[in-house]
Amino acid sequence: MAEPQVAELMREHCYISHNYDNEMRHYLDWTGLEDRDHLIQYPFTEHIVPEKSEEELAKIAERKKESGRRLQEQAAKMRLDKLVKKEENLAYYRDLQQRLEGQTKKEIRRLLDDDEFRDEAALERKIKDIEKSIRKSRNKDLGGPENEEEEEAPTFPLLDVPDDRLDAEGLKQKRHQRLMKS
Repeated sequence: MAEPQVAELMREHCYISHNYDNEMRHYLDWTGLEDRDHLIQYPFTEHIVPEKSEEELAKIAERKKESGRRLQEQAAKMRLDKLVKKEENLAYYRDLQQRLEGQTKKEIRRLLDDDEFRDEAALERKIKDIEKSIRKSRNKDLGGPENEEEEEAPTFPLLDVPDDRLDAEGLKQKRHQRLMKS
């Protein structure tokens, strides 16, 4: 309802009383009650929502199914892309691990630093994590049971080696292994 319409209703149906108490005493008297009774109804148009036929409902359901199927395909493609990327990373890290064999300690340190690994154990952990992630992804995609293999107990080979056989880096790693074991 617009403001001019409200003003018109006020002008036609409202007034200011000159003797309010007297009017209120006689307001509900039967004489003249019909003259004082005003009924105002705002125009109302009912909005009809068109009902859909069975055929239209079936088409809508089919479109929803098709849309869901496309989303599932996109999600499967994204999972496959991630899996391929993980496998490429795994191949790279395994290659790095093979390149480390037969290198001097200085060269090993440089190669590990280039890929932001602290030591060979960190590289090994990264490889194990990626392998575990790949297995989990494949099991999920194939619908197989998601068997979480129990973590293998970490090994601490340097704890059995006497200190006099280790260099400074080996002693550092031995201290680290001792902390990890405790």
